[in-house]
Amino acid sequence: MTALNKEKLLRQLSKRQRRRREQRPAPATPEVKPASQGQMNRLVNNYQDLLRNIEHFVVEVYRNDRSDEIDDRAVMEGFRRTLLGHRSDRSSAGRIVEAITEARFMRDRFAPVADELWHDAIRALMRSVKNNSDLDPGETSYLDFVSHFV
Repeated sequence: MTALNKEKLLRQLSKRQRRRREQRPAPATPEVKPASQGQMNRLVNNYQDLLRNIEHFVVEVYRNDRSDEIDDRAVMEGFRRTLLGHRSDRSSAGRIVEAITEARFMRDRFAPVADELWHDAIRALMRSVKNNSDLDPGETSYLDFVSHFV
């Protein structure tokens, strides 16, 4: 094989590799879906205290937020991050994750909750955010709604 043919073959190979990469779907980010309406109703009927415990900690973060960064979007993102197992950070969603972690710690001291039930409760709260908010930047419809109950 001559050097010219070898170069041409390598160029074609790299073209094929590029084409394959372009055709390959982008790696999917983990998607977390809210609870179904039926699942949410079951949790509201049977585990209202658990949902209120979590909401209480989230609302406290909102009430004590001096920067006005906590909005419905941050709450939804905090719920999503919690389900994905992310740790808290200094972002508004990270502060929500921290509040949910505190709620879990407090709840487990008195009556431990199974992981599956805990995750279902977070998904039910995600559904509640979705039902009560358009998730526009700065919108606090869900937080205002929930503040009346905790």
